[in-house]
Amino acid sequence: MRINKFIAACNVASRRKSEEFILQGRININGEIIKDLSFQVEDQDVVLFDGIRIFLKEDYKYYLLNKPAGVVSTAKDQFGRKSVVDFFDSKLRLYPVGRLDYESRGLLLITNDGDLTYHLTHPKHNINKTYIVKTDNQLNDIQVNEFKTGVNIGDVITSKCEIERLSDKIYKVVISEGRNRQIRRMFAAFDINVLDLQRIAIGNLDMDNIKEGNYKELTQNQLQYLKNL
Repeated sequence: MRINKFIAACNVASRRKSEEFILQGRININGEIIKDLSFQVEDQDVVLFDGIRIFLKEDYKYYLLNKPAGVVSTAKDQFGRKSVVDFFDSKLRLYPVGRLDYESRGLLLITNDGDLTYHLTHPKHNINKTYIVKTDNQLNDIQVNEFKTGVNIGDVITSKCEIERLSDKIYKVVISEGRNRQIRRMFAAFDINVLDLQRIAIGNLDMDNIKEGNYKELTQNQLQYLKNL
């Protein structure tokens, strides 16, 4: 990319103003002052403006995916299993925010925005995630209450959560933690197996009629909601 176009794309200044900066010797590329207006900036070049590195503005994308069971929530899998990013025909390096385990299905946020990913996965934010859980046996009232106050899952006692019995063996569970296989381990603490686990909401973002294996791009309102959490 031509040097003045690169500087402008980094939101430093207009192309014309960028040319002034170049001629003033304020642009350093790979340790060398560049005053040649025809210089072409390559992807690997380190560009400094007044001693501060500048970067191209990223083309950020944000999607909600309805993940099927039998798909890993990673960008790549060492065993060659299907990954959540395989659903996207994109040249961008996308990755999931958090994860759903291999057997689970439902809502998953996919993006290439590292700052938002860090923001949403930081423990201090405690974003509620809602699940529908089908089991092979039912919880009694004492166990339901223990779910609400905290369950000993071996290495830790979980934080308080919400649980609603929808039928004898189907529950709606809302948690804000993201421990590995947490809900399955919570039911397993009472010798109950999870037969199906579906995440239906992340905060106030729901499935929005997204079919399994499909995705939708976030609206501006949805994105702003996530950034304000």
